Amino acid sequence: IDNFDVDEDDNLEKLINCGCKFIITTRNDFTDYNYHQIEIKEFDDMDNLRDLFYSYNKIDYCEEERDTIDKIN
Repeated sequence: IDNFDVDEDDNLEKLINCGCKFIITTRNDFTDYNYHQIEIKEFDDMDNLRDLFYSYNKIDYCEEERDTIDKIN
């Protein structure tokens, strides 16, 4: 679940207890709920960010498109 940026959700506990495993991205801190949480900091190296982006996106972009992608990131 991407961008689960809410302070509270009535159905979160039901979802977590349904027997499935989830990866949830959020900017909120849910450590008070006793869920396993890993804090990931922003990338400080543009090469690492590019590697991550292109590992999930196999399109062969031209140089101009790559420059635009760098500006967005």
